[in-house]
Amino acid sequence: MRSFLPSLISIPIELVDIAVGIWLDKRWVHKKLIQLQREHPLSLEPATIQKIEGRHAIFYNIIYKSFLGLYDRTPGDEEKMQLLYFVICVTLGDNFFDSNTYSREQLYQLAFYPEAYPSVNEVERFFIKYSILLNQYAASKPGYQHIIRELYQSQVDSLRQLDPTIPGETLAEITYRKGGYSILVSRFYLDLLENKTEELCWYQMGALIQLGNDIYDVYKDLHEGIHTLPNRMQKVKEIENELSTRMQEFKASVRSLAVSDRKKKKLLRRTAIIYALSFTALDQYKILENKFGDLPDLKTLPRSALIIDMELWRNRWTLMKYVISLSRLE
Repeated sequence: MRSFLPSLISIPIELVDIAVGIWLDKRWVHKKLIQLQREHPLSLEPATIQKIEGRHAIFYNIIYKSFLGLYDRTPGDEEKMQLLYFVICVTLGDNFFDSNTYSREQLYQLAFYPEAYPSVNEVERFFIKYSILLNQYAASKPGYQHIIRELYQSQVDSLRQLDPTIPGETLAEITYRKGGYSILVSRFYLDLLENKTEELCWYQMGALIQLGNDIYDVYKDLHEGIHTLPNRMQKVKEIENELSTRMQEFKASVRSLAVSDRKKKKLLRRTAIIYALSFTALDQYKILENKFGDLPDLKTLPRSALIIDMELWRNRWTLMKYVISLSRLE
């Protein structure tokens, strides 16, 4: 019990640090985006700006700070800017894919040969500029070219999620590859050496994040015709078991890292919020399951039944309990 108490006390401290960090980071990104847009000049859509701010805040405070804690340091100013360039490229890349106005050849050229792409607008030039900067920094690092190609292919494969006949195994593979590679590739923009054991942790964390996103986006994905593991569930236990399996795989990989238990525990205290949020959301689906005696057809439910409101204190309290119970190294 005594060995657990310091961790129990540290968890609220870590959560407060993450919450404050996210708030500060969004303000920092907002100012930087204003500056970068003036330099081009261009005006990004408000929804795009919001996505960039949110993604950078999560990457920086939960991923970068957590994993760099293994090295007893925080991200440097250059690393923070490179993360911003990466998030800009990922967000604009998603927009290019989702717009249905680009051919497969155009998307491929934008991804791998941006310097040769015949841009026609400022948004494309914005993307190209920072894509080239990122490639210049990371291109020579072992494994980088393989990872960005896997990330691109997972994005292409995700288009299959519009097919109602897609097998569950294929859906799971796309989900975890898309999430895993999107997080793993961001490691290459840090001043870190190759470390396969640690890289596996980054990949597994990305898979957990993607599954969590899908759990929270059930309503949106259903109405956009996108098939995901959560919006196909017949029983909440199915996704709960899947989430538990992925979490245990991640924790096993953390245990195998060649660092002190103190650093491993701190990493888990900061990253536990990712899967704790997912378990909190699944509790809401359990209420629906108990209410109807079985999980109803999710398409028939109103938006209010499928949106998880983290502004509610009962959900925040549930989140805290999950973080405490799931952040242990064992």
